[in-house]
Amino acid sequence: MLANTGRSFQASPYHLPLTAEMLSGMRPVTDQHPLSHAEFTHAPSTTKERIMKVAMVAHHYPHAAHRAEFITRVHQVAEVFRGTPGCLSADCWESADAVVSMVQWASEEASAASFAAVTSAGLDLAFDERESRPREIVRLAAC
Repeated sequence: MLANTGRSFQASPYHLPLTAEMLSGMRPVTDQHPLSHAEFTHAPSTTKERIMKVAMVAHHYPHAAHRAEFITRVHQVAEVFRGTPGCLSADCWESADAVVSMVQWASEEASAASFAAVTSAGLDLAFDERESRPREIVRLAAC
């Protein structure tokens, strides 16, 4: 059952706030009238509603002689990423054989802005002889 609470609706039993705008883009799970059943699936109606978080996980394999320098470079890039609007997190991790960078953004646009900021800052993102093998980079999108 939906209860009108002024500016939003409450859907029992989960008590999730649903605005009137959200309700206009929803359809009932069953063939019942929308107001007689509380479970809805969201059907985004605008491009703005389809914006989703994105992430990147990159495994880097620096030669032992360049590992400390490489970790410093990853920390510098992460700092610039974190300073751009829409960057939710940017961290550097390490394992026995890799330096792993993980970054999460509010949208693909925020990701692009972060990379542009790193380029503008003149930071080094190039793969070169300091790494023993190609990077393994996985791009992710929230589902």
